[in-house]
Amino acid sequence: MRSKKPYRKIFITLVVLITLLSYVSLRIPPHIFWPAAFLSYGIPLFVFLNLVLFLLALKQKRLTAFLWFLLFAAGVPSLLRTIRFNSDHNLRGTTRVLSVNVSLFYNKKKHEQFSSEIIEWVLKDSSSVKCLQEFVTNPKGAKSDITGRLKSLGYQGYVYQAFTGKQDQIPGIAIFTRGTIINSGVVWQDSKTINAAIFADIKFNNKVVRIYNIHLSSMNFRARPTDIYGKLNYVFNRLKTGSIKRSKQLHAIFNHMKTSPYPFLVCGDFNETPYSYVYSRMRRELTNAFEERGNGFGFTLNQKPYFLRIDHQFF
Repeated sequence: MRSKKPYRKIFITLVVLITLLSYVSLRIPPHIFWPAAFLSYGIPLFVFLNLVLFLLALKQKRLTAFLWFLLFAAGVPSLLRTIRFNSDHNLRGTTRVLSVNVSLFYNKKKHEQFSSEIIEWVLKDSSSVKCLQEFVTNPKGAKSDITGRLKSLGYQGYVYQAFTGKQDQIPGIAIFTRGTIINSGVVWQDSKTINAAIFADIKFNNKVVRIYNIHLSSMNFRARPTDIYGKLNYVFNRLKTGSIKRSKQLHAIFNHMKTSPYPFLVCGDFNETPYSYVYSRMRRELTNAFEERGNGFGFTLNQKPYFLRIDHQFF
């Protein structure tokens, strides 16, 4: 009867190697080495796997329990990015910032109902700064003239590519504020999509703060292959292409941030989870608002699979 030890050693080696590579992948730009993106997405799975292996080895009193525990412990900080238990803070005197992908203010299945609900929610929100992605405005209609309605509420805005043209609504990205915009501009814009990054230098009393509103490359899961291989290949290519584009877009934002003469805040739809190079790179330079003040999981994806936080604020 063959010994199981060689297979056990191979299994241990593979788990250790893949786990360590997944942790290291958070520091590898996908546009330089794209497989790193897929390794980082698997971090929650690898952390859970090492926890299970630790408990099993502990029960069997194996020395490998120490190894599995170390690998598990090394991954816990990454897990804590997604769940926080912060105590309540006194937010009086602070500047509130809203960042939301408004998805063109409509749902294709229930256009009017969803449109009215999300529009009124954005208008009633009391935040001093509102960063809106996939923003549309149409002065032809009283209800759909979002820019005009926000101005009537005391907001000044910088809107990029959201105007009335041959179509009634052209999607774009916008920053609205109760402060005074003294400068604004475009950091980058994808000529083939609605993804872009803009900034506005806003004066509150005697202090100027730069606000970045960004919408990194989307996955765009629109095609519907019928066979299993086709579906897997399609998803793989979309994940690969998206991670590479977002990595490049992030570096363009960092280059622009280095030139800022003011303190700044970066917010928007990153289309990346906390287990990603993009999030980790931002986190090494700035503080994540959810990790600092949030409670619970803070999921932001309003569609399947729901349990993801892909919208972030860093300061």
